[in-house]
Amino acid sequence: ILGLDYTWNLFPGLPGFFSLNRFLFLGVLFLDLLLYSDKYLRAGKIYLIWSLILIGCLPYLLFDSGDLESSPLNLVLKLIGSFAYLLFFYVNCQNGKIAGRISTILMLSTGVLAVYVLGGELGMFGGKIHRWRGAVEFTSASGIFDPNVFTLYYLPVFAFAPFLRLRVREERERGTDLFSVIFVCFCLVTFFFLNTRAGSLGVAAALAGALFLRLLIVSGKNGGGRWPVMTFSALVVGALIYANIQYDLLGPIIGIWGETDLATDTSFATRLSSYRYLANDLLTSPNLFGVGYRDFWLRTGWQYYWPHSVFVDCYLQGGLLFLISYLGLYLWSVTVALRGVWSGRDRVGKSCFAGFFCFLAGLLPLTVTLSIGGYKLPWAIMGCTLGLAAARLSGRGDQEAD
Repeated sequence: ILGLDYTWNLFPGLPGFFSLNRFLFLGVLFLDLLLYSDKYLRAGKIYLIWSLILIGCLPYLLFDSGDLESSPLNLVLKLIGSFAYLLFFYVNCQNGKIAGRISTILMLSTGVLAVYVLGGELGMFGGKIHRWRGAVEFTSASGIFDPNVFTLYYLPVFAFAPFLRLRVREERERGTDLFSVIFVCFCLVTFFFLNTRAGSLGVAAALAGALFLRLLIVSGKNGGGRWPVMTFSALVVGALIYANIQYDLLGPIIGIWGETDLATDTSFATRLSSYRYLANDLLTSPNLFGVGYRDFWLRTGWQYYWPHSVFVDCYLQGGLLFLISYLGLYLWSVTVALRGVWSGRDRVGKSCFAGFFCFLAGLLPLTVTLSIGGYKLPWAIMGCTLGLAAARLSGRGDQEAD
C-alpha cells in the first residue's frame, strides 16, 4: 500500500480523495490495533512527539482557513495519515527479518513507477511534459505526476537494492546481485527521463551512500568479501556510462544545472524567500504554534505559493513545536541508523539500518526544496528505523528474530 499508493491516480475520473492510504491502510491499522493492541502500548515516545505536533498545529487548524489546498481539513487528513504510518511501522518493524521484507517490497514497488516512466518516454502511456530552463529544452516523462515528487518513490530502489543479497538467506543468494544490478540500472535509466535537479541530488546521495555502506558492511567479519561489492559498483557505473554514451541521458540534466543562475532563477528565489522568512521569524519573534500560510504569503509576496521546504511548512503549520518535533524525528532516525550500521551484530540488521540511512540521506535534498511533509513514505521509514532500534535496544529484536 505504501509503495503503490500513487497508482490510484492512474484511474481516470476517480476523485483524488480516494486513495489506498486513506482507506485500505487504515483498515489494516485498525485490524492490527484490535488484534494486537499490546504492541501499541510500547510506543510512548511516538505518542509524546505526536502530541506536541498536534498542540502546535491546533491554532492553525482552528483559526486559519487558508486556501483550498492548504485547508485545515486537508492538513488534518495528512497529519492523521502521517501519524498512522509512523506508529504502525514503529511497532511492527521489530527485527531484521521484518525490516528486510519491508525494504524489499518498497524496492520492488519502485519498479512499477519505473515502468510507468518508461511508458511515458516511449509514448505508450502517461506522457511527457515539455519544459524550458534558460536555453535548454527538456522533457519530464512523469505523466500526471510532479517529476520532483516522483523521486521520493524512486529512492527505495537505490537505498535498498544494493543490500538485497545481505538480507536474504544464504541458500537464496545465487543470482541476487545480478538481479539487483539489472534492477538498479533499469530504474536509474528511467529516472533520468524525469530531468529533475533536486531529484538527481537525492538519487546520487542514496545510491552513493548505499554502495559505500555495503562495502563497509561486507568488509567486516563474515561480510562476504569486497570483490562482489566492487563488481556491483563497477557494473552500475558502467551501465550508466554506456547508457549516457548511447542515449545522452545525462545531457539534459547537466544542461539544466548549467542554465541554473542563482541570481535570476525564479524557483531558487522562491525557496530562498522561504528560508529568509523562517530565519527572520526564528531570530525575531518565533511562534510556538502554527501561524498558517497567510502571513507567509503576505511577507514574501509569493501569493498561494508553496514554501518548497518541509521545514518551513512544519513551522507554518505547527510553529516551533512541529518544526522541532520533525527535526528531532529526522535527526534521531539518522543517528540510530548510523549507530545500527556500526554496532550491529548481524549483517541483516546492519544492512537494514544502512538502507534506512541511505533513504534518509537521499530524502534531505527533497525536504529542503519541496513541500512533501504530507507524503507518507518518509514517516514510515522513520518509524521503521526507530522501531528496529528500540527493539534491538530492549532485546526484543534479537529474541523475535531467533
